[in-house]
Amino acid sequence: MKSVVSILLLASVGFISFQFLYPWVAKKLGLADKQVTQVVEPEPEPEPEPEPEPEPEPEPEPEPEPVVAMAEPEPEPEPEPEPVVDPNAFIAPEFPPLSVVVSDWNEIPPSAFPRQVTINQDVEFKMEIGSSTAPAGRKVFALSEENGMLMLAPSTTIAARAQLPIDETDFKEVLAGIYDDWKVRMVRVAKARHDYKLDQKRRAALAASDGGGATVGAGDKPAQGEDGSVEIMLNSMKIGQVTEINPGIVEEWGIVVFDEIDGVPYWTCTVSYTAKTIFGEFPAEAQALISQGMVSKWIYTGSGEVVP
Repeated sequence: MKSVVSILLLASVGFISFQFLYPWVAKKLGLADKQVTQVVEPEPEPEPEPEPEPEPEPEPEPEPEPVVAMAEPEPEPEPEPEPVVDPNAFIAPEFPPLSVVVSDWNEIPPSAFPRQVTINQDVEFKMEIGSSTAPAGRKVFALSEENGMLMLAPSTTIAARAQLPIDETDFKEVLAGIYDDWKVRMVRVAKARHDYKLDQKRRAALAASDGGGATVGAGDKPAQGEDGSVEIMLNSMKIGQVTEINPGIVEEWGIVVFDEIDGVPYWTCTVSYTAKTIFGEFPAEAQALISQGMVSKWIYTGSGEVVP
């Protein structure tokens, strides 16, 4: 028990001595200003929290379609009235370009020759004995064509011959001018034939209304066969009174009617056929003028030109 009390007593004395004696001793030893620095370890920084993933941007809402005001339907245009077609109107024939007619100048019809042309370069004409030269610019005659070469002669009565490319002459220009004139003539012939037919119908109707009309001065009306042929006209063809027409090319026979042409009374009858012209075949029509049982002459319907 004494030991415990002694220990407690000593501890109390030691504590009190330390409280009162330590400041004085520390001051004497220069330890009063020195402070014990307590090292405090810094607290560890907290780990940064992971950034949240960005929320996906919302998809843009589709823009509302503009409201289109319903337009009132336009009234349908009234159909244009169809043009009135005159059944008696003349329709002019159509013609292909000349280059087509002559197959790009590879098939020139023989009827295009002989044709006077101008040469663009000097040409030597050869004969059985000797030769002669025609200078450029001279007019000569083209007699035929083969493989783009023209056979030339100084005239149609001289035997001298020479060859020259077709492009070294004005043959194409000459033939083009003839073709243009031919087309005008063919249109005129077709128009005259059209007008004649209309007038023929008018005259036939007039004759029927007055009981047949006068038929004086032309003789008896020629008879027609079941196929429409007229014996008097067939005989005229056979004896060569007309050379362009023969029984084999007649495509259609007209009817025998009475007519006065240039003040002379005739029985007339037409024949339709295909004529051979310088630029190929072309539909044609001619009529025989019959008086007193004989064909007086053949003329092209409408134009009145004599048929060869």
